[in-house]
Amino acid sequence: MGTVKKPGFYGGRFHQGGQGTEAETITDEVEADAVDLDTKSRDELVALAGQRGVTVKAADTKADIVAAINGAS
Repeated sequence: MGTVKKPGFYGGRFHQGGQGTEAETITDEVEADAVDLDTKSRDELVALAGQRGVTVKAADTKADIVAAINGAS
């Protein structure tokens, strides 16, 4: 059982900071993705959305794309 440091979606569920998860471990990569989305360019976000199977419209803003990626996690 792992403990999340920052609130977000882990394993398909939303967890508050300090809350345990059912997953055995939470990798630094998952935590970094949750934090780094705001620092990525729109093109990087579009590519990441595509990798995760999230549909992005041409008119979507960075905030729209981040919300869609977080909603799909």
